[in-house]
Amino acid sequence: MTRKSPPELRNTETRALKCFYRLEGKLDRDPILKRQYLEFMRDYLVLNHMELIPVSEVLNPRRCHLPHHGVRKDDSTTTKLRVVFNASATDSEGHSLNDYLEKGPKLQKDLLKLLLKFRVY
Repeated sequence: MTRKSPPELRNTETRALKCFYRLEGKLDRDPILKRQYLEFMRDYLVLNHMELIPVSEVLNPRRCHLPHHGVRKDDSTTTKLRVVFNASATDSEGHSLNDYLEKGPKLQKDLLKLLLKFRVY
């Protein structure tokens, strides 16, 4: 949900491509990570969380390219890899997708309250 009507995000492709090339190099050096990453993307596509766009639309300036990268946690028993989408990546004019999204409730506990409560016990 957006909190204000965003102007068009401009030139998000350049930064997203840099991130993609860096990710591609990392995946080429680590075949296990590459397999996990491709599996995640395949699942994402099957679950309709994303869709392929026609080649003719790839360079459409009205498209927003969202960089992403994988975070691996080998000691996890459930999910060894999670993919993080970077909606705070800025376009050529310093705007990001996060600038236009509603802020949800804070999910983390207030650290000061937590430390004070811990000190009491």
